[in-house]
Amino acid sequence: MLKHYKSARNAAFHAQGGRCFYCTFPMWLSDHTGFAVAYGLTLRQASRLKATGEHLVAQKDGGKHGGNVVAACHHCNQSRHRFRPHAAPEPDRFAQQVRRRVQHRHWHPKDMFHVLGR
Repeated sequence: MLKHYKSARNAAFHAQGGRCFYCTFPMWLSDHTGFAVAYGLTLRQASRLKATGEHLVAQKDGGKHGGNVVAACHHCNQSRHRFRPHAAPEPDRFAQQVRRRVQHRHWHPKDMFHVLGR
């Protein structure tokens, strides 16, 4: 991973309080096992919540690093980009869709919602 991209992801992670830009679940940067234990998750469940850097405007469309990168969990990042080859939905629109599904417990597996205290 490029150093400036990793730095932008880490800065976004901390600015967002360690929460995913889309689903607002907590994420981890480096301690997969510790995160799983702390939240009572399996390692497989915890892997869904690994922090990734997400470009709001794709690099191919002129997006840069810096303020164009947010932190998103692996699951949300991958899900947004499954819309290709057409195009990923706009970030704000996708966030609304995801949060609506989270509210109804239809985004992550139901046994993971205790992570949010619900």
